[in-house]
Amino acid sequence: MSVGRMRRRVNGGTHGADLIMNRNLKLEPWRTQHAQPILDLLMAEGDELVRREPWRPLDFLTLSGQQRRAAAIEALVADEKGAHFVILVDNDVVGTVGLDWAAADLTPGEAQIGYWIARCYRRQGFATVAVCLALDEAVQLGYGRVRANVASKNEASIALLQRLGFSREPETIQMENDTRAHLRFSRWLTLVELSRPHR
Repeated sequence: MSVGRMRRRVNGGTHGADLIMNRNLKLEPWRTQHAQPILDLLMAEGDELVRREPWRPLDFLTLSGQQRRAAAIEALVADEKGAHFVILVDNDVVGTVGLDWAAADLTPGEAQIGYWIARCYRRQGFATVAVCLALDEAVQLGYGRVRANVASKNEASIALLQRLGFSREPETIQMENDTRAHLRFSRWLTLVELSRPHR
């Protein structure tokens, strides 16, 4: 999945789309082979990650922990419960993005998106393009609505979702094992062929 497919979603080439087009941003299915580069990016965040996400398992910052995480994601995709990708820029892993549609509180035709960009690659527009590509994938799969949960203090992520047409829903969400308050955003997708079956 290459960045060329998302140009129509970023109006007038804004949000850095033209720059990123030249850097060959693409999504690739998340595999166990990506465990080491993802671990390297996580380790570079150091204490910030531990403070932000203290509920992570003890082996989260180990190669075996990331291999198990990747294997669990591969199993979820094999069971057709989601679509998860690593974000590549010039073939270097810079983050992850994924769609899930198996959560019990999702309505038919609705998927949930999550994304992460490593700290050293932030503020370059990569998350915007990756989310656009994932939304395009949701359209291709026949989903008509996508939602996202974001920590209430994550101003950059909130701004990204709002730029891409997401609207905040009224409730505050409490995530499992996460003490931070989360906000829920959602948007209806255009150009959806509603006759397509949902996975």
